Amino acid sequence: MFLEPPEIKYWEYLEGRAPESHDMDYEEAYMIICLAMNSPEELKVLKEHIHELVHTACEALGLSSEDLKWYRTVFIKRPASMYRNLSPQDLSDIFPQIRKIDDPPPALYSIVQGHHAPFYNLGWVIPFSKVLELLGEPPQGKVEEHYNYTVLPSKWAECKPNTMFSEPPEIKYWEYLEGRAPESHDMDYEEAYMIICLAMNSPEELKVLKEHIHELVHTACEALGLPSEDLKWYRTVFITH
Repeated sequence: MFLEPPEIKYWEYLEGRAPESHDMDYEEAYMIICLAMNSPEELKVLKEHIHELVHTACEALGLSSEDLKWYRTVFIKRPASMYRNLSPQDLSDIFPQIRKIDDPPPALYSIVQGHHAPFYNLGWVIPFSKVLELLGEPPQGKVEEHYNYTVLPSKWAECKPNTMFSEPPEIKYWEYLEGRAPESHDMDYEEAYMIICLAMNSPEELKVLKEHIHELVHTACEALGLPSEDLKWYRTVFITH
């Protein structure tokens, strides 16, 4: 009846956090471990078997039943709501669009000045012509698939990375102007850009990077033939009004 394990995900809201984490500059991220939601089907099962589920979950996770609660996931006008009340400039003042490698971003979903820290990717933003030079011509219609599942894993394995960095970089299309050459900002400029990502600003990855960033960068530069000077943190939340 309870074959599916609990699900864990980042928690975007203030509710359920320790009081000190409501401070505007508190930077630790929170997560929620979910046992069920309020769908009619799940509520029907829970009505008869809630105690069995709670007992199993507490035993599996080592958590207290007293701390288990229902949390609503739609909130209005909260201080830490996403960026609806910020202008693009205000957002950039708090969370710069581009950060240098030695200026890492806050952890994803931590609260900074009353707002959740957005996603950042550590990587290189490069034009598609440069991608072709580095990674070769992909099969038609399978650009990301070919690079992510064939080329990058092969290049990464050749460098024999630390097991801590066993996952190769990921490449994807880059939708934003930031990181592009100035001439590519023109509306008629047609070349696509991509980003080769080494890491993101999850609490876990930032913790590893704090001690091993130089090792990762050295391996990546050797594998990809790209200069460390062009490696930056790029924010992937942008707003317009």
